[in-house]
Amino acid sequence: MGAWRALVLLFLSALAARADGPVAPAPIFSLELEPQFAQPDAPSSQSFGAALWGVWKFTDQLSATAAVSGLTSRAGPFGTAGLGLRGMIDITPVVPFVDAQLVALGPESAVGYRWAARVGGGADYRAARAFAVGVAVRTLMPLGASTQSGAPGLEVSLRLVLTPALLQ
Repeated sequence: MGAWRALVLLFLSALAARADGPVAPAPIFSLELEPQFAQPDAPSSQSFGAALWGVWKFTDQLSATAAVSGLTSRAGPFGTAGLGLRGMIDITPVVPFVDAQLVALGPESAVGYRWAARVGGGADYRAARAFAVGVAVRTLMPLGASTQSGAPGLEVSLRLVLTPALLQ
């Protein structure tokens, strides 16, 4: 009797899965817009600006990232450009992630150093297949130089993630 019960449960669960329809694959590429607050070094480098990220998914958990940003501080305007990897921890409506990037900052007179490792994490809420909203917190650790303040830099971002499904 147990085998029949298992067979009936398997059949019913297959019907239920079929009723939901096939799950659409996740988009391979996404653009992310991030209004940012950053403090790469001393308080004079506190800045506000925006970043644009491009993300290319290799798998559901691993992606390549490229980012550029423009920020304005009391020390003057500066920008960042970075390349790295992102790992998604879970794929649900809330998607937590961790980032690691090698970043070039410039001009050095506004920031205090030229190269940094950007490491951090955040979470996105996938409101629809076409977009998600989220938050990210990252640290900037100078490579080959010390900061004026002696502490690593900080970035805090709100995120709007757009996928190609937005155009459909």
